[in-house]
Amino acid sequence: MVATRGGALTGADAAGPDADFKRGVLGYKYVSPSCSVLERLYLNSFWDKCAASYPDWLAPNIITLTGGSCILLAFSLAFGYSPGGCGEAPSWVYGVAAVLYFAYQTLDGSDGKQARRTKSGSSLGELMDHGVDAVTTGLIAAMMGDCFALGTRSPIFWAFLLSGQIAFLLSNLTLVHRGKQTFYDVDVMEVQTAMIVSLLITGFAGVRWWRDDALVPIPSFFPFSMLAESKMDFGGRLGSYPGEWNDDTLDFTSGYAPLSLVFMGCGMMGVTKNIISCSVDVLRSYALPEGSRPSPIESGNPGCTLAGFAHQCACLAMHVAGSWAAFQGMREKAMPQDAYLALIICTCFAFGDLMDRVLIMRVAKVPLTLVPPVALITPGFAAMVRHGESVALLDGLGVDWWWLLAGAAILVHVSYFVAVSRKIADVLQIHPFRIGKWKKK
Repeated sequence: MVATRGGALTGADAAGPDADFKRGVLGYKYVSPSCSVLERLYLNSFWDKCAASYPDWLAPNIITLTGGSCILLAFSLAFGYSPGGCGEAPSWVYGVAAVLYFAYQTLDGSDGKQARRTKSGSSLGELMDHGVDAVTTGLIAAMMGDCFALGTRSPIFWAFLLSGQIAFLLSNLTLVHRGKQTFYDVDVMEVQTAMIVSLLITGFAGVRWWRDDALVPIPSFFPFSMLAESKMDFGGRLGSYPGEWNDDTLDFTSGYAPLSLVFMGCGMMGVTKNIISCSVDVLRSYALPEGSRPSPIESGNPGCTLAGFAHQCACLAMHVAGSWAAFQGMREKAMPQDAYLALIICTCFAFGDLMDRVLIMRVAKVPLTLVPPVALITPGFAAMVRHGESVALLDGLGVDWWWLLAGAAILVHVSYFVAVSRKIADVLQIHPFRIGKWKKK
């Protein structure tokens, strides 16, 4: 392959079957997003100092994957000790999780700084960065559910996890349709910082502190006055102590609410606001007169139409609906606890794969298929919850079918991630984990 300095293809590659992919990768340009409050206050300068301390040979993608590994380790610790997400892990686990989460935030923020410092930024780096973030978004939400002792049987647990994924993908769709990812004054970094502080508090004070000691007076004016007179049935584990599986209600008649519920409520309101704002930002771009719309729309990039946006949202809806239906089906059938853990893993890696395909649509100008295979993973999980016992092929496998599906989700994600990463690296003639060009032999 031969490419000009402007990123155009010459020779046989200009008309080859992968010409559009190559042209898209070579024509990729990074656009810096707007900064939130904490990024402006101190995070950006802190990340600059971190990047300045890295050796020149350290590839940004290594930093990215190391950050993702921190979250995988924190998640494994939390659910290894507390498989039901009920806050049953020793206090030190939450302290370690807070340190690992902070390490992830720092590495995730400084990998781009290292890329610009070493002039090694590329579309591969964007795929790595956002692809890792997509998987960790759900894992982090699950950790916080355990930190607040929600339990994986609680609808609030799953609403928190899935709403985070919805917000993440819609934020990235602003990047697809507008050419620049939209961040607000209070956005992901502020939420992450609050989560890190919450994990630290749990590490020092324990899970029970959130219910016994950290109580917030309920305002006396409407509609809070109605809340103060109620006992709410959440149908799950909200607020109950570890081991108290039959306590499905939260009593507000004392006039106080646990701080954990306040945190979760504020988080959900913030996520909902960002979901609406990102959707409006995309739709507003199409309301502009022709000639003044964002460049991806004006250029006719794949997926950059109103129909394309609807298609992308539909794929996300299939994933979310499948996860929720699987959760509800497991509650009805009183399935074992490890099935919920398998669904968490399945949901996180399936979403990561869907996000990868959206990113490839942006950086390589490859259209999103009508029904991406990954969009069927969580609906397939839901179908197995309903009818799995009638599938004769499952007998004698020696492993529960939900772990097979979780493994399949990981395999689909990792195989696609590796395949497209190698393909992009081949086009750019770079090594994914080294700085500098390499020559084909």
